[in-house]
Amino acid sequence: MDDVENEIINLIELIAEPESINRLDPVDELRQNIVANLIIQAEEIENFPELEGEPFCALIAADYDSQKQAMFILVLFDEDNVTIATGLGEFSEVLDFSDDFPEDESQVINQAQKRFKVSPTRQFNRARFESWLHS
Repeated sequence: MDDVENEIINLIELIAEPESINRLDPVDELRQNIVANLIIQAEEIENFPELEGEPFCALIAADYDSQKQAMFILVLFDEDNVTIATGLGEFSEVLDFSDDFPEDESQVINQAQKRFKVSPTRQFNRARFESWLHS
């Protein structure tokens, strides 16, 4: 197993509620969701070239049981690095948050830490992370 994948699994386990089905696994499915977000971002850059090089944050949530906290992962891409954190929150609040990211998306994780229970962050070299995504 890859070190990126191990770190992501560790972040999931740090924040997961025991016995909740609101989990961000399997990791392969999570990887596919991250890739889908990158494709959407690439399309945005085609339409708005001024976004090239700007930080971009993806939020992916698991909310299979509405009686439990939704688990989410934030994946923040900048030119050189990818920073990841996992969190828990009421799904409606997580959804509202995802619809109202700060204009400077490099601040998304900081803002999430103020609103939700959020894991410590892990940072990866972007090229290394993208290699893992496509492995």
